[in-house]
Amino acid sequence: MASSGVPHCSLNAMRRLCLVLGLSVVLCAAAGVAPGQEAGDAVGTDDAAEESRPSAQELAADRLVRHFVRMYGEHLKSHDWMARAMAVVGLSQILDPRTTPPLVETLAADTNKLVRVYAWEALFARHGMLDDAQRAAWVEGGKELAKAGALRGDLRVGLVYLVGCEAPTQENRDIFIRLFERTNSMDPADVRTLYAMRDVLGRWKSPELVKGLINAMQDLDRAYRAELVLGGLDAKVPAARSLIDRGTKTMWEKTREAWIEWFKGANLQEAGPDPKAWTSRESDLIPSPERIEDPSDPRWRKDLELAPLRLKQLDVVFAVDSTGSMGPVIRWMRRNVIKMMRAMAIISREPRIGVVFYRDHGDAYVVKPVPLTGNAEGLVGAIDKVRAKGGGDVPEAVYEALATAAKGMKWASSNRIIITVGDAPPHPGAMDKARQLVTASAEKGYRFHFVKARTQYGSGDLKEFDSLAALGKGSSNWVEFFGDYSLLDGAGGPAERFRYRGPGSSRNGSSGPSREELAAIASVDYAKDVDRKVVAAVLRSVLSEAYHDRVAAFVSVLMEYVERPVPENRRSFPRRPKPKPTTHTGGPARPAAQPHKPKDPQAR
Repeated sequence: MASSGVPHCSLNAMRRLCLVLGLSVVLCAAAGVAPGQEAGDAVGTDDAAEESRPSAQELAADRLVRHFVRMYGEHLKSHDWMARAMAVVGLSQILDPRTTPPLVETLAADTNKLVRVYAWEALFARHGMLDDAQRAAWVEGGKELAKAGALRGDLRVGLVYLVGCEAPTQENRDIFIRLFERTNSMDPADVRTLYAMRDVLGRWKSPELVKGLINAMQDLDRAYRAELVLGGLDAKVPAARSLIDRGTKTMWEKTREAWIEWFKGANLQEAGPDPKAWTSRESDLIPSPERIEDPSDPRWRKDLELAPLRLKQLDVVFAVDSTGSMGPVIRWMRRNVIKMMRAMAIISREPRIGVVFYRDHGDAYVVKPVPLTGNAEGLVGAIDKVRAKGGGDVPEAVYEALATAAKGMKWASSNRIIITVGDAPPHPGAMDKARQLVTASAEKGYRFHFVKARTQYGSGDLKEFDSLAALGKGSSNWVEFFGDYSLLDGAGGPAERFRYRGPGSSRNGSSGPSREELAAIASVDYAKDVDRKVVAAVLRSVLSEAYHDRVAAFVSVLMEYVERPVPENRRSFPRRPKPKPTTHTGGPARPAAQPHKPKDPQAR
């Protein structure tokens, strides 16, 4: 036999070793113990192995995440910007590390500025989960968008907190100053941005920025917001409004002097970078992502194949109650119709808006139509001529308004949407005709949405709107339209102004409303609330149902993107004369004055 080249003794030793190992494996298997393991550890190891093995539900969730990443990745290659934006919103909903890289790549490389804005905000919604490289890409992308003027409205909040995590470098101070110069303390679109700046200044304590803000108090249009932002320093300097009786000039001179005196002894020390300074801050526009816990949940199982989204034509008619209680609604229309037209122009090539104002029988008019038009400035001019008057009883001519909108307007698009805004129901005798009209029109492609305006003198129950919305294949939502503040002078264009008349503006000794009051206003913020609900209703009317769960976030970002800066236009006021003392000369005492009862604007 040929020699194997291995000594005979070695072969025998190896055979004996293999026999021993084989026997030990058999014995261990019989005992349920792995080779090299103590017998007492056998049960624990099996349990650990069982626990480390993914469950069927976890495996299904993993497959679903991989499917979404692959599917949305294909949508991100679409030539249609809306499909890419919706893909970003879809990815933003899923809490999984694999959904973050596509968002980072979209922010860096997408050719459409607005799609990059969506990616920016989606990353803000998960900024506490980003690794160092992803965070660096988010920082770079945000600063580029800011320089391009693409971050407007509440889209600036994430940017402020982002730079606030860094040190107050020259670049970051420039961003801060540029934002300050393009904000308005009277405009609700700027409220959250100003308070974010207030928070960041309180952390930075930059002497250069503080000195610049104190100097800004020499300009009336910048003084109020300068004081608001300086409030983050907790300096205990008396508020300017505590000197309101001395007139505008003296009020701000003395306030500025007080801040200068405080600054001299403040000995401010600039803060260094702190990447985790604002990890608790979240996006107000895109919700935080959620982990897929239950893959069988219908929310994750919807058909998400997206068709092209760009619309050729879009016609929207508002049917608006213009009786006495609807003043805030008319002011909202006057100011924000241009903003809604901007948004619709982004998603449609030929958007048009018309309005049918309505009152009631016996008023100056029952209906007053404004034709469909793509000229937003002309539409604002027509709205500006309408005043909220008339009424007197609760029901209004809702049916007549719906009939005029459906039959009396020159519709050009197959996408025909009617949005009724009112605080009172139709006349009971007209409800059957209204139901028939809405049902027949819905069969022809019309969609009917209803904004139930909660006004000071409106009806507390508008179930009629709910039933008509169901028949019209639309929606019905309550929106607040009353409070201690009003939209004034909203003529549109660069001259439009927002004038705050909040509870803190005439009492509590503060310069404008307190932080808590403004936070409450920001949370209600009816102008934004209505805008978003209206545009969301329009989109849901023309998009497949697969999109509907993403429409709210899509519209929230879009409506902030179309915001435009409104110059702050403050008016000075003189020193208030001291009230003359009154003396009682005898005779019976005068009865105490009774509290003023507001006049019902619905009264004729």
